[in-house]
Amino acid sequence: MRNILNWLKHSALNYAVAAFAVAAAVAANLLLETYLQASATLFLFLCAIIFAAWLGGVGPGLAAVAMSIWAFDYFFLAPVYSFDLLLRDLPRMALFAMASLFVVALMATQRNAAAALRRSRAELQDKVRALEKLNAALQIEGGERQRAEQKSREIERELQTTIDTIPALVATFGPDGSCESLNQRGRDYQGYSHEEDHSAALASTFHPDDVEADETEWRACLASGNVFQMDRRLRRADGEYRWHMTRRVPLRDDEGNIVKWYGVAFDIEDQKRAESALRESEARLAEAKQELQLTIDMIPAKIAVYQADGTARQSANLPWCDYTGLSQGDKQRPEAGLSHIPTTSKP
Repeated sequence: MRNILNWLKHSALNYAVAAFAVAAAVAANLLLETYLQASATLFLFLCAIIFAAWLGGVGPGLAAVAMSIWAFDYFFLAPVYSFDLLLRDLPRMALFAMASLFVVALMATQRNAAAALRRSRAELQDKVRALEKLNAALQIEGGERQRAEQKSREIERELQTTIDTIPALVATFGPDGSCESLNQRGRDYQGYSHEEDHSAALASTFHPDDVEADETEWRACLASGNVFQMDRRLRRADGEYRWHMTRRVPLRDDEGNIVKWYGVAFDIEDQKRAESALRESEARLAEAKQELQLTIDMIPAKIAVYQADGTARQSANLPWCDYTGLSQGDKQRPEAGLSHIPTTSKP
């Protein structure tokens, strides 16, 4: 019940903002007519619609469209203070309605894309934190393992049991890079038994396109003693290749010689897909911005955006450029075309 009340309050606030935005557009147009003797413009109503759709979504955006058409007809189209619409005004109102609906759809798409982007980022951050914690735990475990090598076989078996239960693919390698052991999760994932040759079995799971780069980097790390880390595709027991983040660290004796390598591989397929989806969302957002600019260029009014001090124009739509004779390259140059700005406009 409380959630329903909160939703109603939020929805009422969004619709109230839509109404306030349209009222502000009406007031601004009335001020233009009263003090500047300028004709009322649909651009201010379009701004109100964009604001309402951006803040509240489709519902408040559509409400703002309806209120804008009503207000412009009632206050600014002859006969004023009447809902009668002359035939000559129908095309302009129809074009404004279509442009407004298109803007509302774009804003709704942008809101959905932004929400999906926030969710993807939150999921990625959670995964990164989880990987960092697991990596820290593995480093601690690696240090403990160095001190435990001198202990009994029972402790080693307990350690192997712990490794088998880790939710990741864990392997050990000799100083020459040959795989000596693979944890139970790794064997189950790849479908190999404990008795098989781990080096041959592990090598056969690499994606053919990743084998050469993996071998080259692994041999370089064996020679230098640096930590090996690479994203690559591993074949699952059912034949599907999935991306894994692989990390191998060396174990050294008291003299600094490498006696063993420990490796771990985390499944990052979902993260890769989320990154791909994020790139697609950003591409769609860029396309939406281009479509919005095209829509503004199609508005039958001269539109320009200036800096706060009014000394340099930041952008202008096509009707403005056509009216002032500016080129597309000049419409964002400082003070270009300022001489074309009339002090007053005929209604």
